[in-house]
Amino acid sequence: VQNTGKRGISVGYPGGVNITFDAENLGLNQVWWGRFLDARPVWTGQGSGQAHLLSRDRGTLANGPALQTVREDEPWPKTTRRERGDQFLGYELDPQQRPTFRYTSGDLTIEDTPREHIQDGKTQLRRTLVVRGEWQSLQFLLARHKDITRVDEQTIRVDRWLTIHTGKHTAVILPAGEEKEARLSMLFENDPSEIQLTYTWTKEGK
Repeated sequence: VQNTGKRGISVGYPGGVNITFDAENLGLNQVWWGRFLDARPVWTGQGSGQAHLLSRDRGTLANGPALQTVREDEPWPKTTRRERGDQFLGYELDPQQRPTFRYTSGDLTIEDTPREHIQDGKTQLRRTLVVRGEWQSLQFLLARHKDITRVDEQTIRVDRWLTIHTGKHTAVILPAGEEKEARLSMLFENDPSEIQLTYTWTKEGK
């Protein structure tokens, strides 16, 4: 899949919101609105082509393992999920054929459930992560981009159009070389613990 690789899983939801989950790097790395995919290059290229996204209304998220045991003032680790020993555990489908992705992060098991959500006539992406395992203090990487700004305590904007609402958690925006990172500091005191994120695409002037 375009911008992802050979282990990308793309899902189109009712209302015209779509995602790609990278099963190699264990990250939801793309969300877009509008038309879905053109898969013809894969079918006609004997598996050597790429499926192309059919909309420019898209946000690129930080790929790779999003939950890491790292302090807020430390650089984000560059280790791959294979170097960390993390595993993709597959996915389960609900009655509407919408997947919940399952994977590990260290001793934790994550159930990652993206769903369409209608708010004020707009289709949003509502993402719920259920984290199971022993209590840990972790960082969750929301986004990495040169243009990240704060809208309010629980909302950030990435590249002017994509907003991410972080529910009860407050995002921290940190410098990361020539880019910025938006992170959540997570204290998992309960088993399971839950993170809920809402992604919204807003055109300029609308």
